[in-house]
Amino acid sequence: MIGEVGIRLILNIENPMNMKKTVLVVCVFWFGLAACYGAENLLENGSLTEGSPEKIPGWIFSTSSGISEESKVAIAEGKVTWARAEEGEKRFLEIQMPEPSDAHVWWLQKVKVLGGLSYQLSLEASASGDRMPRGEAGVFFTTADGKWLGYQPIPNFYVTGDWKRFSMTFTPPDNAAIAGVRLGLDNPGGEVLRIRFGDVVLTEK
Repeated sequence: MIGEVGIRLILNIENPMNMKKTVLVVCVFWFGLAACYGAENLLENGSLTEGSPEKIPGWIFSTSSGISEESKVAIAEGKVTWARAEEGEKRFLEIQMPEPSDAHVWWLQKVKVLGGLSYQLSLEASASGDRMPRGEAGVFFTTADGKWLGYQPIPNFYVTGDWKRFSMTFTPPDNAAIAGVRLGLDNPGGEVLRIRFGDVVLTEK
């Protein structure tokens, strides 16, 4: 079918009277193709349709290297927990602090990127607890050998009790080879909190 369309386009281009018509056909064809297939999500299991509370393919649970010994104990004892849960048909990553802790924790997934190209990160988030938690969502960049190049947070990431979609467009540094999507909870106040992340999408622009 594509071959037939291509032949017809070539014939039309040879006829100047049909040039505008040809351009229109090409635009409709390719935009229609893009609409059918959509942009590829560069994240593994970004929709969270795979996994269980014990294991979520593509995602790892990580902590700040500078957290206190008390926070390490809190995580080890389950006072800071994580899960991939289901709420009706909605699936999400979750971080809970059922007991006060000052831990800084997050979900993480790394992907290969090309420096200088533009990408878009989009996700949903909601929260609950004694107060609205200080959620964190963004992307950090490293070179191929792991050298840190910086971090870019999603702007205006104010999470509430209702699910809300957040997004940002970013361009990795020219020497970047890896982008790490980070979805976390920073709880210096030590209050009981819970934050959820769902439908995480990373695409080239």
